[in-house]
Amino acid sequence: MAENIVFQILRSHLMEGELTPGAPIAIRVDQTLGHDLTGIMAGQTFLAVGADRVQTEASVFYCDHNTLCVSGENADDHLFLKTAAARFGVYFSKPGNGICHFLHCQRFARPGKVMLGADSHTPTSGALGMLAIGSGGLTVAEAALGQGFRMNVPKVMGVKLVGRLHPGVAAKDIALELLRQVSVKGGIGYIVEYCGDGVKELSISERQTIANMSIEIGATTGIFPSDERTREFLKAQRRESDYVPLQPEEGATYDKVVEIDLDRLGPLGGGAPPCREKGEQGKTEMWYVVDCKPESTLFLGFSRAVTPDELRRRAKDGTICELLNRVAVHPGDVFFVRPGTLHAIGAGILVAEIQQNSDTTFRVYDYNRLGADGKPRQLHLERAAEVMNYAPMHRAADTLPPCPPDGVQEVLTCEYFRVRRAEVKTRISLATDGESFTHLMCVRGEGNILCGGKVYPFRQGDSYFLPAALGEYAVEGGGSLILSGV
Repeated sequence: MAENIVFQILRSHLMEGELTPGAPIAIRVDQTLGHDLTGIMAGQTFLAVGADRVQTEASVFYCDHNTLCVSGENADDHLFLKTAAARFGVYFSKPGNGICHFLHCQRFARPGKVMLGADSHTPTSGALGMLAIGSGGLTVAEAALGQGFRMNVPKVMGVKLVGRLHPGVAAKDIALELLRQVSVKGGIGYIVEYCGDGVKELSISERQTIANMSIEIGATTGIFPSDERTREFLKAQRRESDYVPLQPEEGATYDKVVEIDLDRLGPLGGGAPPCREKGEQGKTEMWYVVDCKPESTLFLGFSRAVTPDELRRRAKDGTICELLNRVAVHPGDVFFVRPGTLHAIGAGILVAEIQQNSDTTFRVYDYNRLGADGKPRQLHLERAAEVMNYAPMHRAADTLPPCPPDGVQEVLTCEYFRVRRAEVKTRISLATDGESFTHLMCVRGEGNILCGGKVYPFRQGDSYFLPAALGEYAVEGGGSLILSGV
């Protein structure tokens, strides 16, 4: 089975256990980090157990937290760390060298390696494709002595970044958007793996900020691929020989997928977007292409930067389609449509549409068609112009990897809805979560829902709403289902 980056690293470092969901394992640790608050315990542990030398490729003590003092305690601690470092083969970073998590990323972090750090900002090194996990001083000491790190096999959240940040939008806004979508508890039990075409647009400094803030959602850590940006960074640090390319394998899957459209993202530190309608900046939607004719296309966003005046003029003279990004579609394609994105589904396309609970819709152009009353339908050009995203959006469809037979696949999660896909070959057991209804839609094939001793048949195009309190149910037959909820 194709593996994401997290599981590639876990498998290559596995000391004990099996990589099954939630199972206890031990992994080999390549590097450790401690500072002048937490490193003291590590050094004392080395002495207490009669250790000879650390067993890692690199262990470092940084003096960066208590560098100013009015008494002798800090100086004593620094002297202890300096002498312990010399005794046990640990690198020593003296006061004034810099902050541990950033310095470590510059001087030691390596793609594909595992680092355990006694500092809450340890995940910063995930920017270079390193699995960097924060822990306590005693646990770090054990890892440095070759005992590995014990954990339960984590779930992996794929955060798909698409597009490019606009001027004035910072890397921290990406972290805040993730926090906004999944909450401070949404990452518990997960390691966050950043993926998608938007990753290559981010500098290592930006990736450091995002990886560092992955723990704000409760996640264990965050990690980025190792790519050409990584190589350039390591070359600038005179460590190009440490570069190893590291990407998710083709077809790799995630336990949960969250998409962040960088083209649509704005600064999040200053409050709500200025232009809203009924408290909303438009409507969030997702399209799943059920079927389409050959060479069918749809419109999604602008193909180049557009001004509000040009939008109005083009809508009135009937040439607005010349401004739009035309995207080819195929059955099974997925499109995530952010608020403020001008969009239209072309001829010959059948989609399953999941959308935010909202009645906000602005019609900008209607191809000069007439309504049932023989009159042109109402347009909302001026109101749409106030909330439109005018930045170019060069987007293709998101193609889902194959779903395993009788399996369930996460498609997309945002603040308004969650979408999964189920591929039924014989029988599959499912359950509602007690918090949201489940809307079950059959997009291919036919079968039955089995619940409470009753049988509910379905075929392509049928839908059922399953109450949140329903609990366990089963589906049998053959076909593809879309499962959505809030």
